[in-house]
Amino acid sequence: MLLPLTLFNTSLIKKKVAQKGSKAGEEWLDPIAYFPSLNQLVTELVNRHVRNSTVTSIAGLAAEIGSIGKLCQEAFATYQPKVKP
Repeated sequence: MLLPLTLFNTSLIKKKVAQKGSKAGEEWLDPIAYFPSLNQLVTELVNRHVRNSTVTSIAGLAAEIGSIGKLCQEAFATYQPKVKP
């Protein structure tokens, strides 16, 4: 999932690839949800990741959330917003 940001909102989008038809193999970005703050977007990312994980213990859940935190830190450290003039 990608995190395009604007000055006024945050969006959670997923990269998809057409499987059939004349556009087979083409990629596009499909919006999943919009959030008024970055904090809410990160909370939703964590919730989605945890729901789709296979953890079976509290320790596993803590490790999973920790790894998500590291991924977010890395992504935000390298993010350069594109501000329209």
